[in-house]
Amino acid sequence: MKRLPACLAILLLPACTSPQKGAAVPLCDYTATRLDAWVNMMPGPGGPPRTLTVMMQVEPDGISRRLQPASSPDDGTLRLDLAAWGPPEGLSTISYRSKGDAPARIEIWCDGILRETIAEITIAQ
Repeated sequence: MKRLPACLAILLLPACTSPQKGAAVPLCDYTATRLDAWVNMMPGPGGPPRTLTVMMQVEPDGISRRLQPASSPDDGTLRLDLAAWGPPEGLSTISYRSKGDAPARIEIWCDGILRETIAEITIAQ
């Protein structure tokens, strides 16, 4: 009789741990539909600091995300980490802006895994 509760628990365990319909998708489990990066040079070379913009669109999944700077290597790569943020209904457009020149490339990481790379950064003049 003592084995019955243990066996019952083993049989019911999948019902407790299976994802339910409508459950939130993990932060790093997304599908990117568009990645863009550009540096706005206006009002022109030699003017005020330039603005780098990174835009990422993902398929809507009910999770809001943001890009935040992470420690970057010295090879000119800008490393950004994906983090949870914002409204509970989820945002599908994620943006990041900073002052400065164009990096050699941009890497987007999530939970220690490289997810996206932007090798071409547009210079808008």
